[in-house]
Amino acid sequence: MKNLKHFLPILAILSISSIITACLSNDGDESHVYGVSTWYSKDSVVGGSHYLFNVEAHATNGTLTEMNISSYDPIQGLKDLAKVPLSGTKYTYEYDYLVPILADSVTEVQLRVQIKNSEGETWNATKYLKVFTSDFRLKEITGLLIYEKPSINHPNALNFMGGGAQPINTTLEEKDSIKNLIAYYDRLEGGDDISRAFYTLSQEKNYNVYMAKMSNFDYAGATYKSVRNAFQNAADLGRSVTDLKQGDIVIVGLIDGNSVRTPLAAVRIVRILDEAGKEKDCYELNVKTMQRQQ
Repeated sequence: MKNLKHFLPILAILSISSIITACLSNDGDESHVYGVSTWYSKDSVVGGSHYLFNVEAHATNGTLTEMNISSYDPIQGLKDLAKVPLSGTKYTYEYDYLVPILADSVTEVQLRVQIKNSEGETWNATKYLKVFTSDFRLKEITGLLIYEKPSINHPNALNFMGGGAQPINTTLEEKDSIKNLIAYYDRLEGGDDISRAFYTLSQEKNYNVYMAKMSNFDYAGATYKSVRNAFQNAADLGRSVTDLKQGDIVIVGLIDGNSVRTPLAAVRIVRILDEAGKEKDCYELNVKTMQRQQ
């Protein structure tokens, strides 16, 4: 087991269980502020899991003022996790660390804790964790414009064949090549208002495209498993979605003749542009396909 950096272990036996309690100091020098943390025999975790730990802060001179918790890994860089105001001379803080799902199968992540006192002294410690990832974050395509009225340089649909998200113009594509797509559904006859819907008429053998709005889906943290689970568990899948608005998330996928559900993408509506006439009416979309983020 790896302990915190500059870690002086104290062993305590409680009944038949063994807990390792760590008390750290600043490079071996006597310090007036320090932390004690209980770490269990665990140096590796799985992406997407919870890693619960606590830190007991002490000040033998002055009073405690602040505890900062951060993380570092070579993929996400340095991230601030918590900033906790402190008071008095002793304080125990418990933190629930949501382990990130990273692109690499194994990544070393550093958990960093800093404690400060009123005398300007600080105490720093680092816990090293190996993060194993069987899930992965998704590749994103941003700034896609899909127009209500197709014309040259004005695509009106997204084609998900091949695992990507390719804007296409359904009036220019050959009928047989239009597969796995979503497009505008022009429900409004006449008038200038933009249609607030997507639909699909795509069909290849027994495969059909279905979709659903997901109001609570975490698009920013979307992973292969989260999109797959959302599509497989959606109760209101259909051939179209209506009443769309800025910020909506649409999960798109296939359902075959055996009712097997296969996700294709998560689509986020960034904004809806509704101008006079229909020539420039469009959606701006960000799309996360089921491909691994590089």
